[in-house]
Amino acid sequence: ALAYRGIRMVIAASFSQTYKRNAFNNGLIVFECPDLVDALLVQYAAAIEADRLTIATDAEATVHFDRSVVAWKGATFAFAPLGVVPQRLIIAGGTEAQIKARLAGADS
Repeated sequence: ALAYRGIRMVIAASFSQTYKRNAFNNGLIVFECPDLVDALLVQYAAAIEADRLTIATDAEATVHFDRSVVAWKGATFAFAPLGVVPQRLIIAGGTEAQIKARLAGADS
């Protein structure tokens, strides 16, 4: 559903292992960055207190996978680097696409 809506990455304070594995299997980038989430909670506290379910902003963040940091509003927030298996799944577009590519390569 997220991919259908054009969402290619989700950053959260935490995920269950099942959610992360399912996301990677579907080619979706997910990673945990609790310090960024804390900063967002401070920045948008008024909207959160008003029980707004969606907060639209014009803020931009840059993810530097080579350094495992997110840059937002002049600050950087570290996250754990993605492992080799999740990287391969994401690059392939998910497990199904990875298997199709392997099968296509086996036929040639």
